[in-house]
Amino acid sequence: MAFAEAINESGYEPDRTIVFCAFDSEEFGAMDVGTDWLVGSWNLLKEKSDD
Repeated sequence: MAFAEAINESGYEPDRTIVFCAFDSEEFGAMDVGTDWLVGSWNLLKEKSDD
């Protein structure tokens, strides 16, 4: 986001649209498991099933 802000503040006007996309890696796959479960989704399901 600092890069996008710097471009904006510099007054640079690109010929084409610049798209910034950020990922937080919250859904990074669980390490050392045989399946490709997503950590956040797995924890949500586990939390709901413990009720």
